[in-house]
Formats: sequence, structure tokens, C-alpha cells
Amino acid sequence: MVATFQKQSRAGVALGATCAALGAAAAYAWYYQRHECRRPDLYFKDGSEMMVRVLRACPLLQEPYRPTFWATNPHVQTMMSVLRKLSIRANFRRHLLPAPDGGTVGLDFFDGCDEYDWPADTPVLLLIHGLAGSSEDGYAKWMAATATSKGWRAAILNYRGAGGVPLTSCHVSSAAFTGDIHLALQFLSGLFPGAPLLACGYSMGGLMLTKYLAEADSGEWGGGARLAAAAVVSSPFCPAASNARLSQAWSAPWCYNVGLTRLFLRQFCFAHRATLAAGRSVPLDLDSLASANTMDAFIERVICKVYHHATPTLDEYFSAARAHRHIPAIRTPTLFLGAADDPFLGNLPLEEAAANPYTLLALTSRGGHVGFLSGAVPLGRVWMDDVVAQFLAAAASAAPPRPPAAKPSPAAVQAKAAGAAAATGLRPGRRCASEACLVSMQMCAPSAKSSLPAGKGGALAIVAEALAAETAVPPPPPSTPPRFAAAAALNPENPVTELWLRAPAGLAAAANSVASARSQRNWGSAGGGPAGRMCRNQSF
Repeated sequence: MVATFQKQSRAGVALGATCAALGAAAAYAWYYQRHECRRPDLYFKDGSEMMVRVLRACPLLQEPYRPTFWATNPHVQTMMSVLRKLSIRANFRRHLLPAPDGGTVGLDFFDGCDEYDWPADTPVLLLIHGLAGSSEDGYAKWMAATATSKGWRAAILNYRGAGGVPLTSCHVSSAAFTGDIHLALQFLSGLFPGAPLLACGYSMGGLMLTKYLAEADSGEWGGGARLAAAAVVSSPFCPAASNARLSQAWSAPWCYNVGLTRLFLRQFCFAHRATLAAGRSVPLDLDSLASANTMDAFIERVICKVYHHATPTLDEYFSAARAHRHIPAIRTPTLFLGAADDPFLGNLPLEEAAANPYTLLALTSRGGHVGFLSGAVPLGRVWMDDVVAQFLAAAASAAPPRPPAAKPSPAAVQAKAAGAAAATGLRPGRRCASEACLVSMQMCAPSAKSSLPAGKGGALAIVAEALAAETAVPPPPPSTPPRFAAAAALNPENPVTELWLRAPAGLAAAANSVASARSQRNWGSAGGGPAGRMCRNQSF
């Protein structure tokens, strides 16, 4: 009888535990559906017909975002997003692009898609990673995979000294310098003359892209490459407010601040200290970085001293990178995607986004920083990737044709370049600290200079001509072939220039001969819907 009683007691306990677990699961499911799964708040200009057409083709922005049920916490979302890099293997073909100031950036084509035999009007997506990132980041690789699954080409821009790119100049990439984005877009427009160009920036890359869009749409970059559509994901928007949040001692954002500074930024400076200290009239005190534990200290001691446009103070740097001042000038259809619980988030540009007919700010309640995880196992393609791809396809198709931007006078461009060179202590045309060949190469396995494909040779010449025209540098001696005169004018002693000068002129003609047609089938169908009035959080 005692044994029977014990068995019944154990069965009762097990049944009670099961009922309690089921009750707790039901309660959490109700809470999850009611409070965690919410539609994004949308901020855009009332009466913009273009955004109406875009939102009709973007059902994901009108449906609730359902975060991973066990990872709704913003810090779990942020940390789990880092692990996405482990769930995808990617092969890249890298192009090293030399900048006029002697620096070098890397452009990695996902899965070698630069050599795919695709139509000339296949869209090309440029991805711009965040601080301390590279083309190996999970969000970059998965977004590139999403783009190629839609039939697009995808390339990831690696900053100077990041992701194995050599640091060949004392200039480093920063949130307020957009020249490297312009260089990459000029290269892409030369390599694929008939292809619509798209761009997506993450975190600090979003700040850079926002500033570039405002400058390009205002004509500051002259007749450079124009983007068909753009997206900015998890941008801090206001670096000053974001820094204040990250500087609250012993808070969770402060841990991110210290971790990024100690594990990445200080190591970057120590690894490139010789290059950073070379060629400058004002010496850098790199030894003081040993005591820098936060990003604002790093920015003040390094970025402000090597920044191209001479922002000697931290406040001036933050002001130059602030998205609020640049959003009103944007004339490219642009999505700003952010999460209200992002630990890096600063002040939101709600009024600026709502006043511009070309911008759309989508704010979710959950998502963390570059997270937006979805599904039970959120290590693959997530909600963020599909939303960005959906918006870019819809916006590029719905955007009306725009007149070309007015090109600034050569005197104004030359004065600006001279001021930047004087402020940074650089000599124009200085030889790179280390040789970088602008050739197609496998990751960590450069190919010979003689293997330069025809299409890429033409693209290099086009980039060289565009950069030389904007800086208004006097031409070289007549003995230099006209097609490659721009390269010699940029830097006559650079080994990259020597490669350009040896390339046959027929390569440029091969790239220019590609037909510049644009087909709607590459974007997919734009889906219809009932007419609706533009306002926040309304179905279309």
C-alpha cells in the first residue's frame, strides 16, 4: 500500500508539473503575441506617392515583426547576431582600390559574382559594414547571400586596414568621411555600366552612407555614381547621444563600449602604429591609447587627428557625422531600419524622416543592434535581410527619374582638397606605405598582375578618370596614353598607377561597350494594393 501511495504521489507531482509548464507556456505565448510581436512604427512624409507605391510592395513592413521567442532581450539579440557568421561559408573575390590620398579599401564580391554571366542591367548591392567589422561579419554575408538569391550581385566594402586590407595611408575610415564609398561606387559603375546601384550600411556604415547620400544628392560629388535606392540598418543616428548612453559606467551599453575599444580599436592602432604615425606634420601619441578604454577616447586621440575634413574636437566630429543634419538633403529612396531597444541608439530623427518624401524610418520595438533575429534557430537568414531586400527592390522600381546633380566647379573642389590636405599634413600624391595592386584576387591569394580581366581593366580606367576630373589635377606629359593619363595624374609614383599605365587601352573600350539597359524583371513584381493615405502605421 505504501508503494502504491508513493507511485500515485509521484504521478500527481509529474502531472502538476506538466500542467504548470503548459500553463506557463500558454501565458508566455499570450504575452509574446500581445506585447513582443508588433508592427514597426513607420515615419514618412504624408502625401508622398512614391512611398505609397513602395509600401504596397513591402508587406513585411506592414506585418508584425516576430522576434525569436526565446531571444527577445536586446542584448541576446545583439550577441546572437555575432554568431551568424558561423552559419555561412562565403568565398570572395577581392579588389583593392587605391584612394587619391594613398589609402586602400577592399571590395569583396560575394561568391565571385563579379564574373557571373548575368545581364548588364543586373542590380549591384554595395554593403558597408560597421565599426570593427569586415566582410566576414554574419549580417554582411547573409545579406549578400540574400541579394544573390534574388539574382543581384553583391559586394562588401572593407575599410582601410580592416578585414585584411592593408593600411597604406595614415588616414583611417570614420563615420564622417564618405570618400571611400564614392570610390567604391565609381568602381562599380565602371565595372557594370548598365547596372542599377544599391547600397546598405550597418551601424557606423549607416552613418557614412547617410552622409554620402546627402552629399551626392546635393551635387558635392559631382557627376559621380547615383544610387537607385539605399537602406540604413541600426544606425546610431546621433553619435553624441549614443556616446552619452555608452558612457554610463557599469551599464550594459558601457560593456559594449569597453569591449569594442579594448578588443578591436586599440589592437587596430597597435597593429598599424607605424603607418598611422608616418607622413604627418602633427605626431600622433599612440602610447596614450594604452589608457583608452572607451570609444570617445579612441575617437578623440586618433580619429580627430587623422580625420580628412579637420575636426579637431570630439564635438565637431560628432556634429559632422550626425544623421539629423543630412537626412533633409537626401533625394534617394532610403529606408532607415532601427530597433527601439538598440543599446547603441542615439536620438531618433523622427521629424527629419517624416518631412522628407524620399525617406522612410521603420522602428521596431525589439531587434537589438543589427539583430532582428527571427525563427526558432536564428542563425541564418533573418527578418532584417528580407525587409532590406524587399524595400530596395520596391524603391528602385518606384523612384521617378531624377535630373543629374550639378557638378561643383573645379576651383571649389581643388580648394576643398587643398584644405583637407593642409589640415591632415598629407602631401598630395604621396607613395603608399605598402604596395597594393588593384587586381582581382582570391581572399589571401593575390593573382598576378597579368591576369587582370578585360572588364576590370576598363573599370579601373573609368575610376581613375572620374577621380582625376574631380580633383582637377594637371595632366601628365603627352607621352602618357590619354586613356590612362588620369592615373598618372593621381599618383605618378604609385605601383598601382604603373599597373594602370601598362594596361591596354582596349580594356576600357570593352567595359564601355556593355549595353546600359534596365529591365524591371530583375526587381521582381511590385505587387499591388488598395490606395491609401500616407501616415504612420497604416496598411496600404
